[in-house]
Amino acid sequence: MQDPYFIELEDERDRVELEDGLDYYMMGASGKTFRHPKVVVCLLKNEDNYTMVKEVMHHFRLPSQVITTRNAFKFNLSKATNILR
Repeated sequence: MQDPYFIELEDERDRVELEDGLDYYMMGASGKTFRHPKVVVCLLKNEDNYTMVKEVMHHFRLPSQVITTRNAFKFNLSKATNILR
C-alpha cells in the first residue's frame, strides 16, 4: 500500500479547488500517469460542505468517508468501527 496523499484546501467550500486537487493527484503533474485511489478520507470543519464533497467523490467515482471535526473530537472505538465499515 502506498503512503497517503494529502490534499489540503485553502477553502473547503471551494468545489473547483477540490476537483483540481483530485485531478492533479490522479493525472500526475505530467498528465501521463493515472492513479485511482482505493478510498478517500475527508476531514471537514463544516458539516455544511458534506454534500458537496460527496458529490465530487461520486463524480470522480471514488469511494469516500467524510468525517467532520465535531465527530473527530468525540472519537471512540464505536465511531472508528463504523468508519472502517
